[in-house]
Amino acid sequence: MMSTAELAKLERVKLRQAWSSESGAFTPWLAQADNLAILSEWGSCNPETGSIRLNSEVAKKPVERLEYLVVHEMAHLGGRTHNRHFADIMDRFMPRWQYRRDMLNRLPV
Repeated sequence: MMSTAELAKLERVKLRQAWSSESGAFTPWLAQADNLAILSEWGSCNPETGSIRLNSEVAKKPVERLEYLVVHEMAHLGGRTHNRHFADIMDRFMPRWQYRRDMLNRLPV
């Protein structure tokens, strides 16, 4: 049986593989992302430090959900709130992002 640390490492590998198969451009960034088993949320961003944390559980979800999550957290690099500026960034880089958000939010964390 695998330890919790080994399972977390496997999920990080799956996350990187899923993302790189869809968009190789983000592979180096994702390799540096801090992937954690965040229990209550899909991800978080700290604009002050430029760090993004992704819940490793997202590796088990469809790749479209991962794409939405990455763009969402990157949009937060400009600020912590979901204001008009945030929505403009999301609209620019991911048209119909609201649909992807709704699909992700229907899944259990």
